[in-house]
Amino acid sequence: GIGMDHFAEVPGIQDSTHFRFWLFTKDELKQTRKSLNQGAQERIKKMGNAGDSPSKFKPLNAKEERHMRLYFHNQLFAACARYRFPFDVTATVHTFWKRFYLSRSIMDFDPRLILPTIIYLATKAEETHINCEELARMYKMKDEWITKNEVPVMEGLNFQLKVYHAKRPIKDYVSRLRKNPSVPDGNLDKMEKLAQQLVLDSYFTDACLHYPPAQIALASLMIINRKEKTIDEQSLIESCTNTGGEKISAHEEKLKQRLDEVGRMLQKGEDLAKTWASEKKKKLNEAAAKIYVKKIKPCLDPLLNPSTEEYKKLEEENNAKKEAARMKKRKRRREEEEARERKLLGSDEPDDGQPFTIKRNKSFKPKPRPAAPPLPDLM
Repeated sequence: GIGMDHFAEVPGIQDSTHFRFWLFTKDELKQTRKSLNQGAQERIKKMGNAGDSPSKFKPLNAKEERHMRLYFHNQLFAACARYRFPFDVTATVHTFWKRFYLSRSIMDFDPRLILPTIIYLATKAEETHINCEELARMYKMKDEWITKNEVPVMEGLNFQLKVYHAKRPIKDYVSRLRKNPSVPDGNLDKMEKLAQQLVLDSYFTDACLHYPPAQIALASLMIINRKEKTIDEQSLIESCTNTGGEKISAHEEKLKQRLDEVGRMLQKGEDLAKTWASEKKKKLNEAAAKIYVKKIKPCLDPLLNPSTEEYKKLEEENNAKKEAARMKKRKRRREEEEARERKLLGSDEPDDGQPFTIKRNKSFKPKPRPAAPPLPDLM
């Protein structure tokens, strides 16, 4: 196979949760989403059988859920552009969204609430400040709905918040290309910028769930180079992948096949970015989303939605149980302290509710005070 050492991967990525748990084949990804949709449909059917009218609950099929997931994901591109997030924050936002809805269904967690929560959580993960109240106002919701959804979102991400991006490998490849005297430095700066934009457009696809960051980075440079014609493609691949050890020629054919495969997905992302920006496409997507939202609204679990009365009631009950347990623990500690005091002061009798007094020891006889010494004769 193609050795990972040939690519400019971030050190330690092969041992990371990103590499071990969040890269899938196309079949694995398809099966995961299919199983998730089937599980949500079964839950909703049980709700219909529990007494309510079955016609009230109409779950989305896999295709409808995909369309709805993509529609709300597209809103993330608009939000990131509005806030002018840097590359790392934007990439983490999109990655969190894709990962969360690989373990949770849109019919379980309302995307209108999850979307701002993922933005807020991603900015925390990348150490970028954003005002939660301002974010809540933008989405016309209470800021507490965002903060209360943080833990459910992290649970959906398996608390694996470290995300590796293609930006760093792109920089590493460009630094390798600078050592090639036939490549002008000015052209490389332009290539780097265009490659980063191509990677951001790739989040319209599932590229980040299929390929490691370094492969996406090299494929993006290859696609941009074909447009800009900055350097011969063979020279680009050799400059970027030969690291002084084994020559890439031994894996050249497999490498080119992989880069072409990644490149096709990146170009698909670029095409989707252009069509999504069109007014006609936006109107069609918005009309379809309204239908889907109306369809899933009765299907959503109210206990997972901080804006519902059921959620608030459950939260109050849980808080009351926690307070009762806290008071019980406090009472036990107070009793233990009083018992230690009684033992220390000579009384092992339990507290009967009366004020605590020290009992007099009748057998106790104080020693007589010694006589005062005679006064000296001063005469």
